[in-house]
Amino acid sequence: MEKLANDEAIILEEFEKFVNDLENEMNYLVRKLNIWIEEHKHAMKDIIKYITNPINSLLLIKRTTVDVDLIHSRLLSTFYRFKQKIAKLQPTTEDFSGAVDGLLRLQSIYKLQTSDIVNGVIDGEQVSEKMKSHDLLSIATHAMTLEKRNFFIDEYSRELKRSISENGDEFDEIDQQHLYHLELSNLNTTKINPYSMNDFPKNGIYSLEKEEILYSKMCRKEGLKSPKESAALKCRYLSISAFSKIAPYKIEEADHHSNLVIFHEIISDSEIEILKNISRQKLTRGEIYENDLQRAKTFKRVAKVAWLKDEESEVVSRISKRVEDMTGLSMKTAEDLQVQNYGIGGHYNPHWDMTLKRDGHKWTNGNRIATVLFYLSTVDKGGATVFPYLKVHVPAVKGTAAFWYNLRESGDDDYYTRHAACPVLIGSKWVANKWIHEHEQEFRRPCLVEKYIETSESETMSNVF
Repeated sequence: MEKLANDEAIILEEFEKFVNDLENEMNYLVRKLNIWIEEHKHAMKDIIKYITNPINSLLLIKRTTVDVDLIHSRLLSTFYRFKQKIAKLQPTTEDFSGAVDGLLRLQSIYKLQTSDIVNGVIDGEQVSEKMKSHDLLSIATHAMTLEKRNFFIDEYSRELKRSISENGDEFDEIDQQHLYHLELSNLNTTKINPYSMNDFPKNGIYSLEKEEILYSKMCRKEGLKSPKESAALKCRYLSISAFSKIAPYKIEEADHHSNLVIFHEIISDSEIEILKNISRQKLTRGEIYENDLQRAKTFKRVAKVAWLKDEESEVVSRISKRVEDMTGLSMKTAEDLQVQNYGIGGHYNPHWDMTLKRDGHKWTNGNRIATVLFYLSTVDKGGATVFPYLKVHVPAVKGTAAFWYNLRESGDDDYYTRHAACPVLIGSKWVANKWIHEHEQEFRRPCLVEKYIETSESETMSNVF
């Protein structure tokens, strides 16, 4: 989005040239029109005499065919030149649909009223100008193509009618056919009101709808640990290596079950800027691993990612060594550092980092035993990492890092570590992941089978649902 904001200056410059070209074309059209009017007046004085003149007949046909085609061609050519110059700078229609989906997701999760959004208000703060009628039409139209967003067709259609009633169609860009099309689509859709999805009946049965409600509540800081549950959590210093005995790490305990802790002041501003600068040229649309460990693009995850190898930069290598020092785990089988950028509405639906045993993990170096998540920016609003089954909400604060084990000491999947990236409401979220694998950890985190009774996925979820 930062690049697009800069590119908009070039697009505006080309648009200004296009308008100037159109003004020149208008001068041509006015001259052409005046000559045409005079010739038509001449013909009207004596039509029979005029059309029986072969030259006049030819020119009459030429004016109504060749000349009209010439006007069409000249205007098209003017627009085509403008369009050609900005084509590489423009987002795609898919990008706009993604942006609409992102905005409506923000409304659903953070319970933002459509009337506020239309008036440029987010969380009680005026953040932009009021939307124009065509803005509202575009959102409502694209909402028709988005799964689970049908409710907002009616919301934005109503705001569109109100806008036209109060302000008219500011640029004469909307006709009745547009409004009829929206009304017709509204009649043929089943709508689920996201504002009413605040709770669910607890019957011990999991469903995606229940998890979405739980996830949304966590993003809004609802349903977190009680004061009694939080009382046992401490802030302390951690020293597990020769280096950290000299400069111990500052950690905040977030949950004891999964050894979830937050490291404070763990990465410097200069290191962060280097990581971001290296990553910018590599960022591509984020993918997720399906059950067969094949990567796929999906709206379950909306972010851009880049993978950085240790040998690419001294900073990347230094961070890998720091992770080993922080966690006491070997980096020999760890994955490359993954840097991610989440823009407005960027999110990652609830997921596990490890591959579940039931799916048969196929990693060559064992499963993902642990995760370190560095926060490379502070997000103004939204963008937290939440663990719905642990009742933990981790805000995105620059310079901090979250660490947790995905597997229990028995080697079993820890289903409680299911987590999600809440959508970014205002700001930009940069994070970096380091995923650590089982192999080479045999003596650093020995398998203690007798210590645990395995908890199944269904048991974990039934405790919540």
